[in-house]
This record gives sequence, C-alpha cells and structure tokens, in this order.
Amino acid sequence: MWKTVGFILLFCAVVYADDEKSDCEQDRERRLNATDVGPLHLVPECEENGDYAALQCYAHGWCVCYRRNGDPINSASSKTKACKCIREKDDANVKGGGFKPKCSKDGTYYKRQCIEHDCWCVDKDGVATSEVQSKYDIDCD
Repeated sequence: MWKTVGFILLFCAVVYADDEKSDCEQDRERRLNATDVGPLHLVPECEENGDYAALQCYAHGWCVCYRRNGDPINSASSKTKACKCIREKDDANVKGGGFKPKCSKDGTYYKRQCIEHDCWCVDKDGVATSEVQSKYDIDCD
C-alpha cells in the first residue's frame, strides 16, 4: 500500500512541477529534447520570470526579437544584436500609445530620442546621457 501511495505522490509532484513551468520553459525543454532538428532550429532563451527573452539567436548567428509571449516581432537577421529598443517600440504599438523609441537596424537605440520637439541623448541601451532639450538645440554625436 505504501508503494502505491508513494507512487501517487511522486506522480502528482512531477505533474505539479511541470505545470509550474512557463510556456517558454516548456518550449525550451521540448526543443532541447527534439531529435528532428534542422539548420533553423531555435532553442529559446527564457527570462528569470519565465517570459521569452527579447533576443533569440539561431546557431548560425542570425537573431530575431521576440515578444514576452513568444511571438516574433521582426524577421531573423545577421544585423540584429539587441532587442530592448525593438521590444519597447513594439509594446507601445501594441498598447496603442506611449513613447515609441527610434531603433537602429541592429536593435540598439538611436542616439537621439524625441517626443515632438523635446529630445534627449541616450546610449545604445536607451539610458539617457543628457537632459531634455529642444530638438533644434541638441547634438548627440
């Protein structure tokens, strides 16, 4: 009888532990265990909270930006090196408003960000490096 109870408890623990995994973690595990992989096989990276990481890269070096739910934002490219800006812009587009940053082709932030006539300088990660000024007075180079 105790063997049966032990088996049931172990089974419940395994099922419960699997239910706690996020979609990204389950997807990652499934793809790591896949046997029919090709050159475009992508094993997703997950954030600590279980969301899909913004930057996802294929083995051959091409990368693509992902939404937190695992949907791709852009097409894979050898130029994509960062996704924070692309994801922030996508979030604003999906929500239908808010600040939409300007992103370079590699996914980093343009040096000059503006909302109408108010502009400021940022580094490649979007961290402000200047105060807000008129777009006619600011030089971020």
